[in-house]
Amino acid sequence: MSHKIIRDSVHGYITLDDMFTGIVNSAEFQRLKSVEQGSFRVLYPAARHDRFIHSLGTYYLARKFSEHFVINIKEDLGISISQIELDKIQNTFYYASLLHDIGHAPFSHTTEKFFKRKELLDREYEFNKVAIYEDLIKAVKRVVGKDSLENFIKEFSGCSPSPHEIMSATILINKADEFLGANKDRVYLELAARMVIGCTYDYNSYLLENGDDKNILGIKNCFIRLLNSSTVDVDKMDYITRDTRMSGFDNVPIDIERLVKSVTAIKEKDGWIYPAFRKNALSVIDNVFRAKIEQSLWMVSHPVVLYDSELLSFCINSLNKCIGEEYIEKVFSLEALGSKGIEYENKTYRLLSDIDINSDLKKCCLGNELMSELYERGLRRHPIWKSYYEYKYLFNDGKSGEENIFLYFKGLIDYMKTNDSFVLDKKLYTNLKKKAPPAVKEAAKFLWKFCNENEIEFNFVILSSSNSFAPSFDPERVFIRFGSLPCRDKNNYVTYKFLKGDIRDSDSKRFFYIYSKEKFSVEQIEKLKDGLIKKIKENKKKEVKNKEKIKERV
Repeated sequence: MSHKIIRDSVHGYITLDDMFTGIVNSAEFQRLKSVEQGSFRVLYPAARHDRFIHSLGTYYLARKFSEHFVINIKEDLGISISQIELDKIQNTFYYASLLHDIGHAPFSHTTEKFFKRKELLDREYEFNKVAIYEDLIKAVKRVVGKDSLENFIKEFSGCSPSPHEIMSATILINKADEFLGANKDRVYLELAARMVIGCTYDYNSYLLENGDDKNILGIKNCFIRLLNSSTVDVDKMDYITRDTRMSGFDNVPIDIERLVKSVTAIKEKDGWIYPAFRKNALSVIDNVFRAKIEQSLWMVSHPVVLYDSELLSFCINSLNKCIGEEYIEKVFSLEALGSKGIEYENKTYRLLSDIDINSDLKKCCLGNELMSELYERGLRRHPIWKSYYEYKYLFNDGKSGEENIFLYFKGLIDYMKTNDSFVLDKKLYTNLKKKAPPAVKEAAKFLWKFCNENEIEFNFVILSSSNSFAPSFDPERVFIRFGSLPCRDKNNYVTYKFLKGDIRDSDSKRFFYIYSKEKFSVEQIEKLKDGLIKKIKENKKKEVKNKEKIKERV
């Protein structure tokens, strides 16, 4: 078998078997070189990496995890299945890992929501009003029988895949003949789709009495979770490590080699198996959780990154007015991602990438202040506070103060998003005074009055955020195996939650940023803080009085 060797700045040399070389050489996969990995370059200019190399890195880790997983479950649980079956499951894992991002939209997560804009024209399946869901179901229908399709639809409805995962799963099935050729029979396509969207088989739907069949289904679920899960998987391991390395952000180091060699499984009382890690990897798992949280706080949720992403999203949405009312629906589509492409407004969109969208944005930015901001940094607004910790320092009074401030503005934030309004200015304020709910009017009026009293331009962007990504991890599904110690019970494992408690930040609260045209002085920030705290206290007193009046009437 021939190989292709690729040098990677993160993992070293990545070796591609001949079975997968054609995929990497395809136009659809090469497209990923023009899809930026994240939205970090506005803050970390050196973070110039793409979905192409991330996909190769995920494939590389998939091979390493898979090899050690098979060895370790045989040693720890005595589980082994036929080599033919094992080879097919492993090949499926490699195929899915390589293609898990093949359906990513331009600018990655910033624009993938646009994939969900197209609604169904005909309803073959009573499932969802979003067309991409049915596209995937139709793809799965072509490769499985009726019973398997029914189970897939039922189990898929209980999952929450992101739009790009649905697109990727659809493409890896639809393009299987071209991607795999004669190797197509060496892969379970429905299983590959499940791996990408993180949709496990529901054990209760499969009445398997044969121990080998039960182990096979359990191993399939383990591999699904090793690619896409709420715990530790190969996708996270690559992007956390890669984003950190390429950006220059000093994050917590992750010893991937130690993690790889410890991957194993546990068998629960009902006989089903789940992926786990040996106890010698506990320090690494600690670092994985910490690294993900730090990445969220100082990269993903940084006010500069958040602003840039939301500004870009708003401007792309505006192309429906500039180029054509069906722009989003036509351009952010399955057809546009492919090499054949789609025609719209005298232009062919094929192998859709950041470059195509940037070209359209530049064409429409003349005379448009918000679009001009994309290309001229000096025009952008400034965050009044610059991190969650600054926000907490300002507004936490020991009595949920920061949460109360967020709730005060939440209605206004939601109203602006619902009405496709990026900027709160005099024009929007005039409109919302006529038709917005009272809570929305009150928050806007507070800012209006504050600006008038302090001679500040009434021109704000208000964006909600979160102070932690830790809730995306489920410590109850991270299993730690203590093989060399006396057993607590015959299973000899505990959950990460048992060891560490609920690591999903108990102090995790929603918050928001206010961006202003003018930079606030320390005195102005203090006046804003004092005014908001005073307003919240007044509202609380009114709320108590109203409750007392209601009691008196009763």
